[in-house]
Amino acid sequence: MTYTATEQAPPTAEVPPQLFRHWVHSREEDQGDVEVYRPDHLDFDDADVVTPESFPPQYVLRVSGTKPYASMDVRLVPLVHVRQPEYWGIEVVGSLHGLGLPVVKPYEVSLAVTTFLGTAGIEVIGATRQERLDIEQPGERL
Repeated sequence: MTYTATEQAPPTAEVPPQLFRHWVHSREEDQGDVEVYRPDHLDFDDADVVTPESFPPQYVLRVSGTKPYASMDVRLVPLVHVRQPEYWGIEVVGSLHGLGLPVVKPYEVSLAVTTFLGTAGIEVIGATRQERLDIEQPGERL
């Protein structure tokens, strides 16, 4: 059934927010008619924000860790928000193009986050953990 903007749809059960992310079909784990999907997030070991000396201040997020494939591309992807949140989410995402060489390799990526700051800072989102980084913005010094 389809509902128009003026009609009220019946209430649905609360859906966990963890389901609203990008999922990748993990074909090698499929069994029979059961398809397996996994989040495309990567874990990270360290995350920090550096502020190069500039005016106006600029903020750069640096994240490092290990990736399971030497040929995997790792990038930082900001979440989309309708209004400025307390902590702006930045996902650590890995993607393979072509064949994956299964060799564990270190990675380090960075992203200019000056336009992706929450009111208190940013939150780095990996496969199994998140880390909030507080960022002091201009005019907040005591």
